[in-house]
Amino acid sequence: MKINISIDITPEELRESLGLPDFSDFNENIIKKMSESFEKGIIEPDSFFKAMNPASNLFGQIFMKSIMKNINIKKDNPFTQHTEKPDKDKSNND
Repeated sequence: MKINISIDITPEELRESLGLPDFSDFNENIIKKMSESFEKGIIEPDSFFKAMNPASNLFGQIFMKSIMKNINIKKDNPFTQHTEKPDKDKSNND
């Protein structure tokens, strides 16, 4: 059996019904400050958008470096915690 349900609801109504917070004021403030920074020349739009472009992956690399630094994970394997491994020779000879 296949049942289709269609709900006509705005994104704001859905957010409210799920109990999610409203970040619209925060978002408007961020956009305003970013626009001011672009206008004053504090941030160059080209370099900013290049860093945020998923194809460049610069943002992802910076984010992962900060995560790995803060949770003390080995660089070669991001899924294992930084712990000392037992010496193979000692464990085999015991």
